[in-house]
Amino acid sequence: MAQQRIDPWIIAAVVLGAALRLINLGDAPLWFDETYTVHHIGLPWDGYVGAMMRDNQAPIYYASAKAWTELVGLTPWLLRLPGLIASVACIPLIAASAGLLVGTSAARTAAWLSAISPYLVQHAQDARPYALLAAVAAAHFLVLVRFATGRSARLGFWWVALAIATVATHYYGIFFLAGQGLALVLLWRRPVSSWLPAGAIAGAVCAALILAAVRNASGVFAGQYVFGIAALPGVVWSLLTGYTLIPTSEELHALGPSAILPDLPVALAALPAVIIVGLASFRALDPTGKVVLLATFGTALLVPFLYRLAAGAGVHPRYFAATIGPVLVLAAAGMAIDQLRSARGIATLLLGAVMLYATVLHLRDTGHGREDVAAAGRWLDANVPPTEEILITSNEMEILARFHWPNRRFRLYPPERGVIDPDRVDGLAKSLPFPDAQRAIFLVGRAWLSDPDGRLQTALAERYPACPGIDVPGIRIHCFRPSGAAVAAADATAP
Repeated sequence: MAQQRIDPWIIAAVVLGAALRLINLGDAPLWFDETYTVHHIGLPWDGYVGAMMRDNQAPIYYASAKAWTELVGLTPWLLRLPGLIASVACIPLIAASAGLLVGTSAARTAAWLSAISPYLVQHAQDARPYALLAAVAAAHFLVLVRFATGRSARLGFWWVALAIATVATHYYGIFFLAGQGLALVLLWRRPVSSWLPAGAIAGAVCAALILAAVRNASGVFAGQYVFGIAALPGVVWSLLTGYTLIPTSEELHALGPSAILPDLPVALAALPAVIIVGLASFRALDPTGKVVLLATFGTALLVPFLYRLAAGAGVHPRYFAATIGPVLVLAAAGMAIDQLRSARGIATLLLGAVMLYATVLHLRDTGHGREDVAAAGRWLDANVPPTEEILITSNEMEILARFHWPNRRFRLYPPERGVIDPDRVDGLAKSLPFPDAQRAIFLVGRAWLSDPDGRLQTALAERYPACPGIDVPGIRIHCFRPSGAAVAAADATAP
């Protein structure tokens, strides 16, 4: 009897995964990073790749998003749709790798884990490159798995093309590819001509792309993003449970390590299940599977932290999107069981329940931890005339503000991009412009990027009398009045 190639369980997982990702897809307003995507989409085609590289961005996602929105239009729903498609594509790709390495039961388990994965669902609803990175890397991983298990005789075009696509989608994909290369070396299949030429070509081209990116970039890649001292376990936890069960970047920068305390009980409760599943996975894999999975995931997980120590670049869970395929295959290998009445069965149910819980939390509020654009907009409409110029603390906040409030007037202050030099804080506070004679409205967002210690905000508050403002998630609106004689003069001339 011919082997059944289309598994209805995997098809059902794909359908469920697509349905979950469509829930509230367009509800949340575009957040900081998504408006940055819109900013990149608006750049002209002439010199587009060079412009992306100068802004520390790999070009493939943004070029495809630009072409897509020029074809269908620009709304939150449409802008996020390509990421949704890429995220759904991960389901059969990850299932295929699990099936080749472990078997049919693991393939089905991997498909369902991918369908409900909070990490994949959240990136499916985010107009950023991470869902595409996950899909391209999952396809590249499948090419390696097919070769390692003898389903293909040699590595060729697809190995090279998908490697280039991975790095050209996000530069941190190079760490994932390094793990793939390490797996090839450890496996050392003969004849070496079946894999070494393709591996060498992919490695050389990808290394050249990274060198070109470094040469053309305006700064250190992701140097302003730091996930905190609990980064390593936090990254692994987020790959399993997404971002609803970890603190936001703003909370980490404001509170430090204590920001993890509200989410710690769930993580500690799930830790035994993660350990049991991990040990079961290790026992379920044959030597080839262990090499392929552990070399890929271990390298892609650890090397970015070494890179941070050497170059000061940042680490954030989303930069590890390329590793989601190996992570879910590892989990599926340990969770594919026939008997639920065992420690392994209980661990499987518990970890699956935590993942589903995190996905439900996200779908209930797809804008969790992001800027409350609606509340800030209502305050501006009620308190600031459209003709009044508004000061903005950072380039990113300016991009968000100009997207959501296009009919308002904004001025970047300080005018220079980047982190404020502490030695300049007093001078910047003294020179604060007052576009309106009686007050200055000052929007602050992601203060840790431009004013990480809050020194400018503190200096302004100490120097100028405050008038009513508002503080909503992700956006702080200050109102300052000129001090001393300037206030008296303004009040005297007020109608």
